[in-house]
Amino acid sequence: MSLPVQLSNEYGDSHGTGKFRLHEVPAIVSPLEDCEFLEGTSVKTSFKATGVPVPEITWTKDGKKHVLDGTRVKLKKDGDEIFVVFIDDCKTEDAGHYVATVSNCEGSVMTESHIVINSE
Repeated sequence: MSLPVQLSNEYGDSHGTGKFRLHEVPAIVSPLEDCEFLEGTSVKTSFKATGVPVPEITWTKDGKKHVLDGTRVKLKKDGDEIFVVFIDDCKTEDAGHYVATVSNCEGSVMTESHIVINSE
């Protein structure tokens, strides 16, 4: 919801509109995509999601909770909306069906990707 905003200080007044965001249901703006990589390469895949408060992300791989180890498999955030997964030196066992669940107090939504790792 946009609201009129007026700011004043000793230098003058400024008028405009501002977006008031108290809580918003999470939404996938740009989903994960299916991808294919060669074994031994570095993998990067990402998605964009919004929500207020900023959503928490949980991952599953092939239907099981996927724990990112923080060394070879890492999750990074680019601002509050872009979530990136890096897999260094990917292995054939990294292949699978990945699901990211994006949740906050207002609800949850999922995005998914099939990752294929080909041996050389």
